[in-house]
Amino acid sequence: MIAEHGFPLQADWRVDKLSPAGKQLVEICRAVQHGSSLLIFDEPTSSLSEHETKEVFRIVRTLRERNMAVIYITHRLEELRAVGDRVTILRDGETVHTGPLSALTIDQLIQCMVGREVTAIYQRSPLPPGDELLRVEKLNRKGVLHDVSFTLRAGEIVGMAGLIGAGRTELCRALFGVDAIESGEIRIDKMPVRIGSPREAVRSGLALIPEDRQKTGLATALPVASNVTLAALPAISRFGFLRLSLERDLSAEFTKKLRIKLDSPRQLAGRLSGGNQQKVVIAKWLARGARVFLFDEPTRGIDVGAKVEVFEVMDSLARSGAAILMVSSEMAELQQVADRILVMRRGRISGELPRHATQEQIMRCAAFEEQPE
Repeated sequence: MIAEHGFPLQADWRVDKLSPAGKQLVEICRAVQHGSSLLIFDEPTSSLSEHETKEVFRIVRTLRERNMAVIYITHRLEELRAVGDRVTILRDGETVHTGPLSALTIDQLIQCMVGREVTAIYQRSPLPPGDELLRVEKLNRKGVLHDVSFTLRAGEIVGMAGLIGAGRTELCRALFGVDAIESGEIRIDKMPVRIGSPREAVRSGLALIPEDRQKTGLATALPVASNVTLAALPAISRFGFLRLSLERDLSAEFTKKLRIKLDSPRQLAGRLSGGNQQKVVIAKWLARGARVFLFDEPTRGIDVGAKVEVFEVMDSLARSGAAILMVSSEMAELQQVADRILVMRRGRISGELPRHATQEQIMRCAAFEEQPE
């Protein structure tokens, strides 16, 4: 099945070692192989590249031709046109519309989803870049990263594109001290730093908003207030004891600032919507005072309204003087948000493109060793 669908997997690989995207592909293979009369795809492409996404579409169309029923849940509106016949829209646990997909425009779909008019395409106004905040020189990790070099400047959002396995998440993990770096140099504020652990990364002013927020971004069994203040414990502690009043005040400040929707600060983080969970992760690093942000798939699994809010938060961070690296498998997002776009292929930076680069240009950098003439 792996060979039939052209998925970047090996049958003897351990599933617990796979990225979220790799696990998603395994689940798709298993579901198709099971031979059910009804298949429910819940965000099947949320962490997949464009190439893998097209293969999922082909699988769904094949199942439909075999007279199987498919429920396809997605926040990516462009996918609805590719696979859907009818659409049902839910908001706050209630059905707000159901009917033929052809009867709604994209703008009408968005309005039904968020309960208000939202511009379908977010477009960020660029800023003149400021001082260099991060410089990476010839970073290496055997078999994963090869001579990776780039810079981030204050006020800048730099996008990073690439196919599954290109090394984008691995780069974020290495910069944040999760995985060891074998050689290379990292400079923050033009000063060389040694980052051997996440603790050292945090002390250096780095923040990571990870791809899998529920597993590595949040403590889902703790309250929202505890998550928001998790990286800023010295600021709300005295003699090693938490000062709960300061925890409440700091949490309330950033909950309001990021418009996080919750019942109370004591609500468990795991019970929030995907978009609000992502904003809690961002709030944690704002409370810490980080200046260099690594966003790994920041809009994965959140709806279009929440995506715009996350983009607005990122823009606000940049305008306040932060530098941002934004990893995304959605090329349209990079075109809308990034000031420039880096492309990775097989652990290397294979190209750097301007913000208005076409998706074809991005894919060429991601898929070809050398750029065709």
